[in-house]
Amino acid sequence: MAHLDKVPETPEGLQTLYDTTQGATDERFVAGIQCKRTKIADILKLTNRLRDSRGVLESELLRLADFANAFNKLYATKNNKWFNTAEIMLKKIQSHYLRWREILKFTSPKKSRKKRKPKKEETIYETTSFNRNRPIQSDAFGMSSYDYQVGELKNELRLFLGDMVKGIKLCQAMLNEEDKIKHDPEWIKEIYEDCYNMVVAKNRETIDWLHSMGLAHEDNPLYQLMIKYNDKEKFIEEQFHEHTDTRFSDFVIADVIMTLMNNNINATEQQLWGKDYEKIKMVRFAIDNFNLLVTPHGRKGYCGADIMEFIIWCDVIKDPNTREDEERILYDYLKDKYKGGRSMVEWSSVFSARKDYTQTIKDQIKMSFNEKVTNLFEEQHKKEIVKSLAS
Repeated sequence: MAHLDKVPETPEGLQTLYDTTQGATDERFVAGIQCKRTKIADILKLTNRLRDSRGVLESELLRLADFANAFNKLYATKNNKWFNTAEIMLKKIQSHYLRWREILKFTSPKKSRKKRKPKKEETIYETTSFNRNRPIQSDAFGMSSYDYQVGELKNELRLFLGDMVKGIKLCQAMLNEEDKIKHDPEWIKEIYEDCYNMVVAKNRETIDWLHSMGLAHEDNPLYQLMIKYNDKEKFIEEQFHEHTDTRFSDFVIADVIMTLMNNNINATEQQLWGKDYEKIKMVRFAIDNFNLLVTPHGRKGYCGADIMEFIIWCDVIKDPNTREDEERILYDYLKDKYKGGRSMVEWSSVFSARKDYTQTIKDQIKMSFNEKVTNLFEEQHKKEIVKSLAS
């Protein structure tokens, strides 16, 4: 009888491993020893191997738990270029997996020495006495009829099985969660946005430099694939866990720079509003029409409260990982872009004014200012339509 010890590196393969652990009863354990006519020396050898490897197995399980906690929060992962997720999982419990195959061989009948070709090649997952579908011949005396060495092996096996089952269940939980994510476009998009923004934050200086030089790696395979899709939402949905983290990072850098260049967006705008290009467009519009939107209350022009009205509406992204004052950056951006001719107070006056606003007042200002911007934008847009029709 030929025994195959490979398990398919698939979710079904993990289930096969789990099923064999559920058949590891005392009765089937004894039956495995009996059918092999196992010697005490072999029992001692396997007991010591299990005992010696316990530390490695427990460390492997801790690493797997950390990996499981992070894996499905990543849009792209290293290894996915070469392995599917089930393969990755089996490699993460490799020591458990190899030791378990050794135990299954230990509880499987010896191979036939006859040279004739077997009618059927069976796996150790089928031939082991731990296979609950396999009939066994029970021992009327059970464990009590064996020397203490068999009891020690059984205790070591019990400890090993505890870790083995935990590892398999962690793997299965990850695979099940990955499958749920792949059927939930909003969940995928959320993971994509988080990972995209993380890459941008880590590569801010590189992006700024490449953008200033007008350089973008458009030949990045993932960026080219996105262009072929002609539907970014579908691209994001279907490419989850399909690429390495390195390729994804290269893609993000290329995508950011190309978007900045195509929309004539500068690095400051990208820092303050990320990929909210509609917001950037409206901010530019508001600055171009600042005198129509903001009434000056200062003696010579705009006071701190006037500018804070605009700053609150802009609702910039604040990065908790940096010590930068994004509202100060926005103030400098406004002063640079404003061409309305009226004077503006210095930042110190704006800084003093912003201390006076509760969240409720900020929400009211934001709503009121947004209504003014929207109405003015629509009004001017209608005038442009009328003008184009007249011409």
